[in-house]
Amino acid sequence: MVTPAICPENSKWLMLFGTTMLLLASMVHQHLIMTAYHVYDNGDGGRDVLTATKKNNIIDRTMSTSYSAIQKGNSIFRRLPTDFRLSSREECPAAQKKLISYAPASNRSKITPRNQKKFVMGGYTKIKRGSGDNKLLLPITMKLSKEQHEHGIYGTVAELGVHHGQFTGALFMTARESEKLIAADLFEELQYQNVDVSGNGDRKAFVRGLASYGLNETDLHLIHTGSTEDLPFDWHQQNDFEPFRLISVDAGHTAALTFNDLEVAFCNAAKGAIVMLDDFFHNLWPGVTEGFHQFASMGPVAEVYPFLRCEGKNFITNDKSMHQHYYKILISEPKFKPFLRAYAHQTRGTSVKYQMNGVEYLYCDSRKLEREKMHLMWKSLVY
Repeated sequence: MVTPAICPENSKWLMLFGTTMLLLASMVHQHLIMTAYHVYDNGDGGRDVLTATKKNNIIDRTMSTSYSAIQKGNSIFRRLPTDFRLSSREECPAAQKKLISYAPASNRSKITPRNQKKFVMGGYTKIKRGSGDNKLLLPITMKLSKEQHEHGIYGTVAELGVHHGQFTGALFMTARESEKLIAADLFEELQYQNVDVSGNGDRKAFVRGLASYGLNETDLHLIHTGSTEDLPFDWHQQNDFEPFRLISVDAGHTAALTFNDLEVAFCNAAKGAIVMLDDFFHNLWPGVTEGFHQFASMGPVAEVYPFLRCEGKNFITNDKSMHQHYYKILISEPKFKPFLRAYAHQTRGTSVKYQMNGVEYLYCDSRKLEREKMHLMWKSLVY
């Protein structure tokens, strides 16, 4: 069998045709993604999410995922597994409008300067950490918090899934006296509900950790003991606290629980808030990564902008302009610059940037950062 040769002229036309089709596919994909979000009961116990509409007989083939896509008439639905808890737009405050009911501005830290210094210079190591190695992300969190406050973003600081509270303390170090603090965990009495065995919350250990930097239980607005699936999607409205400014999501590690916790976080997040998703890309809990991408494409909040992946945490914001600001402020900070990368790799002389969910993000590599130097870096950023 002889394969016919392709003449150079035909090859050029084929390349042009291929490029044109890719551009058309990209345009159709963007049109479909922006179609309004709707949820429907499918009649067999599950729920279908309308994510796209068929236009001119063209169906988006780039939206295939681990869950099924089905077509009904001129609409395309993707089916969430039946164990997913899915809010409607009416149940999700941030899906209806930007939440700008910030907490009152304040320059005074909730933690005393003495206790802040003690904590960042090594006191945090006395609190048992979870699966991640908290290092560079600690001063980064302080830097980002200061940027939020300088932009007038004040609000509740929280963590879902506190374990013993080491990273919770790092979050609380950033809080101003006008900002409320919240923690949630199954704690020891409900560990039988910890289906993915991703942590071992201990309330007594958590309270001891609070005391190590001068807080007690009554200083927190709320400590939720139980599953995050019990939390309402309008949590801040029902429990009288300002929308989240800074929240860590580190509770359940299945796809369904991650999806749920991101819903709770984003539905109650102030404009410009930062959501930190832990154990992202972790080989032991792939459900976290799966749940994030399902939420980014099917959740009730359309604006999901990752800007940093560092030491297992995915830093995400809900505002495009603040995404750009956080990205620029981190890459331009001399203290962080040696440890941050904007480019994933080089291919045929072309540098390729890290991208996720349609936006650029940074990656941190802190393996060469000595812990003692990190302490001094962190201390220099405390305010």
